[in-house]
Amino acid sequence: MSTLTPKYFPAPITRAVFRLHDSDSFKDLPDGFIRIVISIIKKIDLSSPRKSIFANRTTIAEESGKSVETVQRAIKWLEDKGFFERQQIANPGQRGSRSPLTPTDLFLEAVELHPEGLRFSPGQHQANNASASSSARTSSSLEGIPTAGTPSQGRFVRHEGMTIPADLVWLCRGHALRPSAVLQLMGLASKAGKRLSTVIEATKQYLLALHGRELYAYIKALLSKDRDFGQVLKEKSAELESSQTSEFLREKAQILEGRSFTNADGTTRYAIEGGLLVVLKDGRRAVAQLTEKFLDSINCGRVRERWITRAQAS
Repeated sequence: MSTLTPKYFPAPITRAVFRLHDSDSFKDLPDGFIRIVISIIKKIDLSSPRKSIFANRTTIAEESGKSVETVQRAIKWLEDKGFFERQQIANPGQRGSRSPLTPTDLFLEAVELHPEGLRFSPGQHQANNASASSSARTSSSLEGIPTAGTPSQGRFVRHEGMTIPADLVWLCRGHALRPSAVLQLMGLASKAGKRLSTVIEATKQYLLALHGRELYAYIKALLSKDRDFGQVLKEKSAELESSQTSEFLREKAQILEGRSFTNADGTTRYAIEGGLLVVLKDGRRAVAQLTEKFLDSINCGRVRERWITRAQAS
């Protein structure tokens, strides 16, 4: 199904997806809701993140490979956590109503898509860094300009008298890197035509065990490499979505194990056996992997469960 094939999305959206796994804000997010929340995140308008999302629940269900009922439960969870607000809007001149989802500041902060962060003024950052050296101010102001296809720096924080990007402060607080060293690395990244935040996010798994000078030397070496770290982030996002799809299909295969289905005219029968999809048609038997397309056929009613009576079973 094309809607679930891994696609490339703007880096802020990719980063927001990663935040679902890294942020304490989502530590209670049920595993069954992750794909639904990812589908919703991908619908956020980066030019206006607070804009309501008019997404049909059936569409979200199809994109996430979940049932409409599960989508409703996931949305209820997001509402209860204060991440989204929902209101009923009557369709003018028609029956029924719509209930768009509106992301709250709490949610946008948690996934680093807050509008103030996406539209940060580099002039403000340079002014705040008055206590840093002249070269550090120059490099950090350049680094503070969001560009298309790379993670936006967004918010900045004060640490040990200097202002650095909020998404890089963990390098100082947990890994003994000085704020001045972060600013120096930002300058080196700018000269190399890279963005430090992009490099850090793409290689984070290798940095977590490093501290102080060792961490600084490793990042500096990364900046000297002729590598597109933005592309690395995109590939990581695709791998993550592919892994989630595989896990989802494994779970579904376990749930459907031993059940039989048929198409509308009864010419084709299906069964789930040993985690695989068995297809019986015209006296022939074929075995294939369970696919999202088949699950969508069940959800849409094109394929229905075939109930076997005791007489048939015997």
